[in-house]
Order: sequence, then C-alpha cells, then structure tokens
Amino acid sequence: MAGIAGSLSCGDGMIMRRHGKFCWEFRTAVWLFGLAAGGYARADVIQTAGQAPEVGATLTELRDGRLFYRSHTDQETSLPIEQITYLQVTGWTPFNEAEKQQRAGRHREAARWYQRAVDRPFRRVGGRALKTDSAGDAMDYELLARCRLLPSLDQQGQWDQAVGQYLRIIESMPEVL
Repeated sequence: MAGIAGSLSCGDGMIMRRHGKFCWEFRTAVWLFGLAAGGYARADVIQTAGQAPEVGATLTELRDGRLFYRSHTDQETSLPIEQITYLQVTGWTPFNEAEKQQRAGRHREAARWYQRAVDRPFRRVGGRALKTDSAGDAMDYELLARCRLLPSLDQQGQWDQAVGQYLRIIESMPEVL
C-alpha cells in the first residue's frame, strides 16, 4: 500500500503550500483504506447444524478437539470440531472450496480441495502451518484442514487414507483419542 500512497503526489509547488494538510490527510486515508482492504480485517464463517452461520469470527486455535474463535463481538468461544458443519477462512481459497464441495455432498472433490489446503496452508512456523492474527493468537491451519479432510475420506470409503490422516491428527492433538 505504501507504493500507492507514496506514488500519490500532491505537487511540489503551489498546491502543496496551499493544501499540504489536505494532501497528508488524503495519503493517510488511502493508506488506511489499503490496510483494511489488504486482509487485516478478518471475517471467517463458522456454522453448526441447525444454527445460523457466525459471520465475522476469527479462528484462534485448534486444541483438545475443539475449535476456538473470537466472534465479531470479540467474545471467545469454542466448539467441538466434529459439530462444525461449515467453515470459511478468509483468504484460504483451497480450504473454502473444499468446504463448499463438502456442503454440496461432492466428497471426492472436497477431498481433493482439502488435500490442496493441507499441502498449501497459510505459512509454516517451526514445522507447523500457522497464521498469527493481530492479537498474537496462532491457529494451526494445516491441522484444521486435516480434521476437515477426514470425513470426506470416510464418506468415500477411503479408509486407508482416513486412518493415515487420523494418525497425523493425533500426533498433533493426542487429546482426540
């Protein structure tokens, strides 16, 4: 965003002398808009069976078989991962497409997209796929994708692959045993 704000020129002559404050405010407004548009605001979606989707949440952690998140009102909540029927994660296209396919009952396509999400999580830190939000919370997105992949494999009868995924999940989260 600094490139756009930096390339905005208010002139070097009369305009800057007369409208210096305007130019500074304009550049600041453009920069702030760029921050907001650049993905610093989160708007994840979480839904459980029979409930309206929770829009504007921020996923914070996956541990003990539970997905922790902050609601749009900044309230901390957690749900058992198996009770979640639908998720959308801001900026994670393969995962979001997998969730749409799973919701539509296209389990084979969902499994392909989930595998892409496992292979390409947000970023890796210390061997784990983590994304840290502005509050400093770290979410293991690779583990989340594996947890969501498991039912797709099960629905297709791909039990050998499902067992492999399950073993990888319990390595990271042994509490689910």
